[in-house]
Amino acid sequence: MVPYNAAYVVSKAAVRALGGSLRQELRLAGQDGIHVCTVLPATMDTPFFQHAANYTGRAVTPMAPVYTAQRAARTVVRLAVRPRREAYVGPAGRVLGIQSKLTPALVERALAHQMDRAHLSRTRSAAPTDGNVARPSDGRATTDGGWHGRRRTAVRRAGAVALAAGLVAAGVTAQLAARGRGPRRR
Repeated sequence: MVPYNAAYVVSKAAVRALGGSLRQELRLAGQDGIHVCTVLPATMDTPFFQHAANYTGRAVTPMAPVYTAQRAARTVVRLAVRPRREAYVGPAGRVLGIQSKLTPALVERALAHQMDRAHLSRTRSAAPTDGNVARPSDGRATTDGGWHGRRRTAVRRAGAVALAAGLVAAGVTAQLAARGRGPRRR
């Protein structure tokens, strides 16, 4: 749940509820071979933000981290091979889902401030727009929103690898020191 996106948030909750209802109906009908999988994407690098209605007067910016549409497609393909009830796209969505279950009030407060600071620009204004609610968007369809999801994902991945390597090195150093083989202090 986030501020300024009530209709979007409600639609996502409805999709989750629909998935649960369909799974129950299939179970009652004895249809064990049909799997309903709900995909829960985090912020995606798609034209969504350019096509959304906006009456805030502030330019919309996607909340980091931004993931590519290809990442979501890979998740869907994985679910076709190994079905699961729900699957997040991107670790940020998974972490937020866990945090929302453990500390919902804290997450609500944090997201409200995060959305206001990062999702709506404080420096760039935007004219009111209905987006594509009443009519299709003009122009050519694309899966890329121009938010550099692929580059940001690569930077996050490199950072995660560096962090993991640092943690392993610290763990090895701690073990060696505990065994008396580490660096000696004078």
